[in-house]
Amino acid sequence: MHTSGPNNVFLGFGAGTFTMSGSYNTGIGQGALLSNTTGSFNTTEGRSALRLNTTGAYNSAVGYRALTANTIGSDNTGHGCNALNLNINGNDNTALGYGALRTGTAASSNPAVGSYALTSNITENNNPATVWGTLRDDTTGRENTAAGWAALFANTTGRGNTAIGQLAMSANTTANFNPAIGGGALQANTGGAAGPRLGRFRAGPWSGRGGWRDGCALQHTMRGRVKRRGAGRPPLESRRGPRRSGGVAPPPLYPTAVVC
Repeated sequence: MHTSGPNNVFLGFGAGTFTMSGSYNTGIGQGALLSNTTGSFNTTEGRSALRLNTTGAYNSAVGYRALTANTIGSDNTGHGCNALNLNINGNDNTALGYGALRTGTAASSNPAVGSYALTSNITENNNPATVWGTLRDDTTGRENTAAGWAALFANTTGRGNTAIGQLAMSANTTANFNPAIGGGALQANTGGAAGPRLGRFRAGPWSGRGGWRDGCALQHTMRGRVKRRGAGRPPLESRRGPRRSGGVAPPPLYPTAVVC
């Protein structure tokens, strides 16, 4: 045990360094914060946790090899064996669970909760993943939301997908902008065209007689009534032009729900 540096506490063989100037660090475990120089306000518990950290600050690493490779990344929380293990300069990540965000090196602002959540993500940001195996194989996909056992499990580069429910979009690899809500929703989809997009005026690409390419329908609200566009019917805008009354166009269509 030693207290090298201002207001630091280190406990464990090789924990901390006697030459650091960083302050308010706590390192418990063999090799914890071994390389720290100016990093401050870090808390570690576990062998080799934050072992290579030099200037990173405000990190919390709990578990064997949690945030081991981190050097300058700050404001990260890695709890669990190998959580954020290879992170180097990514910031503002939360990894809770065995191997969560394990291979991320420069990724930032990713919340990963559950064993293997976002374990293959390397550089991409803003992917919230909760529960075992969500976004497990994701490498460069971004802006995905996965909640449910193995949701978006195989996703690699797909972006903008929302998968909520057990195995939702579990086989997806490269498809983008698909909403999948419910157990097994779009489970077999791999690289299909984009489906309905919430917040847009229309759903995804129209494929002719087959209806929407993903087989979903989008409900619209117009003048207080709900219009449902099912498979086999083109969107309202393509069937007739906008009605006018006194030279004023009617209100636009606003999506209110996706029905699969």
